[in-house]
Amino acid sequence: MSLSDAIFFAALVTIVCAIGIAEKIIDVDMDQFLPENLKKAKIKRIFVERNTPLQGTNVQKEIKKAFESVLLPLGKADKNLLPKRMDMTFRRKMDHQINLLRKRKLCRDIRLTDVMPLPKNNFKRWNDDGREWRESILQCSSLERLVSPKSGKVVHQIYRKGSYLRILQSRHIRHSDRQGKNKEFYSDKLMITCPSCGADVGRILRTFKIKKNVEVTDNGKIII
Repeated sequence: MSLSDAIFFAALVTIVCAIGIAEKIIDVDMDQFLPENLKKAKIKRIFVERNTPLQGTNVQKEIKKAFESVLLPLGKADKNLLPKRMDMTFRRKMDHQINLLRKRKLCRDIRLTDVMPLPKNNFKRWNDDGREWRESILQCSSLERLVSPKSGKVVHQIYRKGSYLRILQSRHIRHSDRQGKNKEFYSDKLMITCPSCGADVGRILRTFKIKKNVEVTDNGKIII
């Protein structure tokens, strides 16, 4: 065997060993190279005509309503579309952002595709000494655009192949309405008035305030 052949086989063995080691260390998702997962295909799905941002997805109704209550006002730059029950601090932030959009005659259009609700298409729920919380996360691909509503001209846009949208909501429950140390709130009570909004318990059990903004994330965070 000549020197050149020996060098060739040594290089070949080195490459094979390096590939084997890399497969053990690096988890490569080959699905990303499939035609339907390429950027062109995802952008095409993003621009499918929808009446609401999450129309046609498998997201459950309550989660869809929670996210769209934030996405729709931004997409239309219309404060009248904001839900009535909303944390005051977050409402001020939303009002300020919508005012800036209207001043610049723009809308913040956030389009989604390949939406996967986490965990298991349901809210994660917990109590925190007088407040009940729920959280939902959507894994998706997103296109965020600043658009002129009159001309349709796109001023700026960002495409994210791997995005996460998160919404956090809470409702107030009075400590005096808690029965026992480890029991549920409102147990064995028929009529209770919420101290924050004056609603009866039937409304409270169905309605959450938006406590924290939706976030579009791609390692870093872009806060809505």
